[in-house]
Amino acid sequence: ADIPKSQHTELLAYADDTTISSSSKVHKTIINRLQTHLTTIASWMDRWHLQVNPAVLFYNGRKHPPTDWKKTRLK
Repeated sequence: ADIPKSQHTELLAYADDTTISSSSKVHKTIINRLQTHLTTIASWMDRWHLQVNPAVLFYNGRKHPPTDWKKTRLK
């Protein structure tokens, strides 16, 4: 099955790289949209026994992946 999409976010993929983006005038709206989509993707990955490669995970614009990325909320 393909990676889940969301109505309020944009999923950009090139080769094996994927980016999720969203826009709004309200900062909290963006955070909620991204978090909802990331939670959906995390469930999909669990179902298909997939894992994120933490060596290439970018978080908050920096290459410092959180210890448990699935439980980390965006700030």
